[in-house]
Amino acid sequence: AYLTAKEHLKILFNTNLNSFKGRIYPKSD
Repeated sequence: AYLTAKEHLKILFNTNLNSFKGRIYPKSD
């Protein structure tokens, strides 16, 4: 699948944001 640079950056950003929030707020489940 081909991703544009903007889409790729957005996915990377969301992934980093999710892992960052995961460290601060560990999932209860």
